[in-house]
Amino acid sequence: MEVPKMKIYKIPDYMRLSGKIITVRFDPNDVVTLSCDCKYDPALDKKVRVLRKVEVQREDGTWEPYPSVVWIDAGEILKTRALVKITGENEISVMSSPNGLPDGKLMTAAEEAGIYTETLDIDMEY
Repeated sequence: MEVPKMKIYKIPDYMRLSGKIITVRFDPNDVVTLSCDCKYDPALDKKVRVLRKVEVQREDGTWEPYPSVVWIDAGEILKTRALVKITGENEISVMSSPNGLPDGKLMTAAEEAGIYTETLDIDMEY
């Protein structure tokens, strides 16, 4: 059995929209191909390769699951966001469905595959 090659990155909190810089770890090659309604990867038709497991470091130094797919409902923002590996690229990209068109098919496929997901229902004050 191969041991995952987890790498550590400091990134903006793109998935939870906290506005903070966070520390995450994941194996950039540990992806699963899922069905979706939106086109995230030009080389794949109605499919996307999503990170299987992502963890975020807590303030006490321990690690907890971090979502690879999120459903965002924040005032005028309604979309799905995913951590994906685009065909032919080495890095992980944050991709979103068009605003107003959340990708329920991707969210369901991720949950069925055991991928950690979250739904963000954020009251935005203007």
